[in-house]
Amino acid sequence: MAKKNDDFFLEKKAWSIVKDELLGCYFKPYVSKILHTNRPLVYVDCFAGKGKFADGNNGSPLIALETIDQCCASTSVQRPRIEATFIDLNYADDLRENLSAYPWVKIVSGKYEDNIKAIFNFPIEIKKCMVNCCIVKKTLNLRLIVYKGTH
Repeated sequence: MAKKNDDFFLEKKAWSIVKDELLGCYFKPYVSKILHTNRPLVYVDCFAGKGKFADGNNGSPLIALETIDQCCASTSVQRPRIEATFIDLNYADDLRENLSAYPWVKIVSGKYEDNIKAIFNFPIEIKKCMVNCCIVKKTLNLRLIVYKGTH
């Protein structure tokens, strides 16, 4: 069982600030480009946390959703197809509260390993060819891996 780190969300640490700046810098042009292709965008954060820190700073879920909002507001694409799913083992209730302004997102309580296949409904390798997919995953403290469909 994953340990609960309640003190982690008291204030945003320096490494988290850098990670979120990278997310903000990269994700905006990525979303803009995908929207202009008129292809679906699927965003999954496998370690979403609470979405917001006690000191008022937004976490990566809110940063991603605000970026999606900004990109949608600046595109001429009518009704972009966007799915966003946030998974967290310990903080799904906090996350639900912190993302309440985004009723279209899906919040999953549990381990990503137990839920990721159901989210995609078919093998990820196939999904990668059909949609542009951005999966946020804990990898070397950078939680962004982008799978871009080629068909």
